[in-house]
Amino acid sequence: MTTYTQTVSKEQEMQKVDQELFLELIESPINPAFLHISTLLKHCNPMFYLQINGEALWQWSAIKKPEQMFHVLQDNLLPLGYKFSSPCRSCVGILVYGKVNYLTKKVPNVTNNTSRHALRLNYWCMIALNPDDIDQGPEEIVTSLKEMEQELVWLRPA
Repeated sequence: MTTYTQTVSKEQEMQKVDQELFLELIESPINPAFLHISTLLKHCNPMFYLQINGEALWQWSAIKKPEQMFHVLQDNLLPLGYKFSSPCRSCVGILVYGKVNYLTKKVPNVTNNTSRHALRLNYWCMIALNPDDIDQGPEEIVTSLKEMEQELVWLRPA
């Protein structure tokens, strides 16, 4: 029984290492101008909208699994101050994966190279997110940094 448990845990550990290595190979920081999260009408519509430019989607075309897509997206949103919650992992991963597939099928149909590039740059997809799907936003980061600063000032010897 223990050897089976040890074997399973070693396999899980190896899968985690493989996942991390794969993400290191693929993930390239996307220009922050290609990603944007906004709220259209805060008081009337509490939804957040993730907007992704076609150039970012095109760069992610090497990713072949929705879960990996979610992790790469999460890594690229962290510098902007956003972090998604775990329950939305599969939903957001599948949506972004579908948008990548749509764009990668549409771009080769354009014959002119300049038009292909323009298509990628002008294409924007929008994904609606519940506020519960976002664990952390820039406001929470600023608030936590201010709280840490106040704690440090309080603990600082006189």
